[in-house]
Amino acid sequence: MLPPDVQAAIYRLRGELQWLPVRPSYTAQRNLHITLKFLGELAHAEAADLATEVAATVRLGGLLHLRPDHVVFFPSAGSARVLGVGFRGDVEPLCRLQADLESFCRGRGLPVENRAYTPHATLARFRDGLHNRHRPPVEESWQKIGELPEFQVTSFQLMQSVLSAGGSQYITVANFG
Repeated sequence: MLPPDVQAAIYRLRGELQWLPVRPSYTAQRNLHITLKFLGELAHAEAADLATEVAATVRLGGLLHLRPDHVVFFPSAGSARVLGVGFRGDVEPLCRLQADLESFCRGRGLPVENRAYTPHATLARFRDGLHNRHRPPVEESWQKIGELPEFQVTSFQLMQSVLSAGGSQYITVANFG
C-alpha cells in the first residue's frame, strides 16, 4: 500500500477530473497501491506456501524512494480503460523486483504477464473507455502531480482482495522487508 499521506494527496487530485464526460469508477483511497504481480485466485494454503517461498527467495534490495510524477493510461493507445499514477525515483529497482517475482511465479507454474511492467497506482477505471482525445486535457489538469510527496518503500506485501458491496477490501497475508 502507499503511505496514507500519499494516498490522500493522490485522491485530492480527483477533483481535477470533474470535467470528464464519462464517470470513472475510482479506486478507494485506502486501496491505492502499486501492484507488482497479480496472482488471481489462490487457496489459503497455497497463498501461505507461496508467501513462505517468496520470503526465502525474493528481496527488495534496499530502501527505495518514489514520487508520484505523471499520469498513465492503459492501454497506452486508443480508448483508455484505466487511469493511473506513474512514479519517478527508484523505478528500476522496483522493476527488477517485479521481474524477480515474475520469474519466481513462472518457475512455479503460476500465470505470467506478457506485457511490459509499468509501476503505477490505479486511480480509476472506465467501463466504456475514455476517448483518446481526453488524454492531453487529463495530463494538463494533473500537472500538480509532480508536487506530491516523495515516499520510501521499505517492504512489499502479499495482499488478498476480498470483494464486498462497498468495494474491494485488501488484507495483508504476508509482509516482506
